[in-house]
Amino acid sequence: MTPEDLAALAQVEAELNERWNETHIDPTLDRIRELMDLLGNPQRAYQSIHIAGTNGKTS
Repeated sequence: MTPEDLAALAQVEAELNERWNETHIDPTLDRIRELMDLLGNPQRAYQSIHIAGTNGKTS
């Protein structure tokens, strides 16, 4: 690698390190609530029951 390549790589790495930690898990519903508010809360247009599992076993 050339010195210019190494400098460019260092710059990209620094920019990536400044970004939101993409492995961070935010266990709240705040973001989805904000999205639903922006969309006019379409989930309230009809009554429904949502049944889901938690372990991804497709059971």
